[in-house]
This record gives sequence, C-alpha cells and structure tokens, in this order.
Amino acid sequence: METGPVVIVQLIHIRGPFKGQTREFSGPVIAIGRDPTCDMRFPDDLTAVSGNHAEIVRKGNRFMLVDTSTSGVFVNGKQVKD
Repeated sequence: METGPVVIVQLIHIRGPFKGQTREFSGPVIAIGRDPTCDMRFPDDLTAVSGNHAEIVRKGNRFMLVDTSTSGVFVNGKQVKD
C-alpha cells in the first residue's frame, strides 16, 4: 500500500512567550491552546488564548485555520472563523 509524502508544517512564534522558537508538526490537525491535550500548548496564564483556541487542518496541499475558541481568532487584525 502506497502512502503519500509526509508534510512537515513549521510554525514560527513571532511574539509572545515563545518568540523566535520554531515548532514542527506532521499530523493532519494541529490543535492550539492552553489545554494539555493541544499540540501547540501555551502557558495557563496566557488568558488571551483559550483552552482549545484553534486548529490548523490540512486539506490536501492546503491548510485551514479553524476557530474553536471562546474569545475569537484574529489573523492580521481581522477576526476569522475559518
């Protein structure tokens, strides 16, 4: 059985407590938030980030950011749902 290539996603922190750090992920969904089950976990005292804040979902060769938060997700200053 053939499998497709492994796609590695790099997320680079441009500000905040992890500024300058790069994280790599290869799964189809990247969960982001303060909850211990999240793939990209933020500190509990960073209340601007919800427990389960957002997901990055791979769809073929494209990626979609999905809001799963209670406080909203903003990209370039604009609130987004997905």
